[in-house]
Amino acid sequence: MTEERPRRRRSGKRCTTDPLLRIVRSIREETGELLDAQTQAGTPVAFETAHGAVITAWVHTPEKLVRPDVLLELHGGGFALGDARKQDTLLEWAATRYGLRTVGLDYRLAPEHPFPAAYDDVVDTLAALADGSLLGEPARGIHILGYSAGAQLALSAAALGGTPVESLLLYYPFVDATKVPDREVARDMDLPYDLMEAFNRWYAGENDPHDPRISASELSDADLAHLPHTMVFPVVDDALTASSARLVARMRRAGVDVRWNPVKDTYHGYVEDMVNGEVYTALNPPDLIEARGSSSPDAAYATLLTGFTWLLGGGCSDALPFFVRHALEKPGDE
Repeated sequence: MTEERPRRRRSGKRCTTDPLLRIVRSIREETGELLDAQTQAGTPVAFETAHGAVITAWVHTPEKLVRPDVLLELHGGGFALGDARKQDTLLEWAATRYGLRTVGLDYRLAPEHPFPAAYDDVVDTLAALADGSLLGEPARGIHILGYSAGAQLALSAAALGGTPVESLLLYYPFVDATKVPDREVARDMDLPYDLMEAFNRWYAGENDPHDPRISASELSDADLAHLPHTMVFPVVDDALTASSARLVARMRRAGVDVRWNPVKDTYHGYVEDMVNGEVYTALNPPDLIEARGSSSPDAAYATLLTGFTWLLGGGCSDALPFFVRHALEKPGDE
């Protein structure tokens, strides 16, 4: 492994006739520029996976390392968007407060890298954490924090990837690429319908979306029984919540210790947005931010504190919570 400043991922060829892909590539570029301008607390570690890909993990190591386990974070973005640096402040806070290493993974993105690229990256990273090749010593216990598409990767990798995982903390999970929710239930404040359809198509590529490595909803009962104890924070009225609720019901029947905590008055993606308000406000129009209301910072505060307490306990330091130091200004604030 090598520690170096990685080059920002490029979106591949710029010429495309797909208007949604042009938008996605534009978002990637703008997000990257914003994050390039931010100071990152995490250390970038570029490493070659077992499948020959070179990817980057952003590693946060506390000054006082008191726990041998590791928290791996998998960002959301429909497998086509997302950057581990966006949650830098959250992972640094968690590392300091709980005294363990936290790792944000920049897995490869579709459609340039369709399935199984992202899945393989996560499975290979878990193996590298377990055998010590990524951090220099084996992790004695791995927890996964996943949002949306990252939650899908967490579920499938934990069930099928071969590396034991201690626990899963999942926010607004995406679990079913076999179909798109009814257009009537899709809210633009969450994920626009056409974008959901494109994410599914780009990620599956030429592969069968019923593959359980693509859709956790297709995991067998026997595979579900391999999952560790899990906490889920779905968003009420999110079009993706119904499919994750069905999966959670199956997990319970398979004997998995799983907790279901629906969150009201917010939107799909709120956690990742609230932990980096600078990027969120730069990328979203004021009318959309206003339509989403003002309760999302409080929701992020409450659910992250609840989730991390369940996942890692009470903490070993008095580190000031990231959401106090980096509160999101409400639209219209001076």
